[in-house]
Amino acid sequence: MLNRNLSQVLAPIARGESLTSVLDQLCRMVEAEHSTADTHASIILYDPATDTMSIGAAPTLPPDFAGCVDGKHPGPNAGS
Repeated sequence: MLNRNLSQVLAPIARGESLTSVLDQLCRMVEAEHSTADTHASIILYDPATDTMSIGAAPTLPPDFAGCVDGKHPGPNAGS
């Protein structure tokens, strides 16, 4: 299972797909592995230059919910 998932992640990288596309596919693979209606995956990116977070991918989360982390600073009461 791990080898299959690894190839599914590496193939788009090898094809030169965008980071957004690769992260989106990774979230969808995790969600499919856990295949319940209330499983949602997201990837939060951290920019050390600005000390802020942004959504790298959150394909099944509502945009308003996923977007609430954009531009926020991580800390004990923020981020994940």
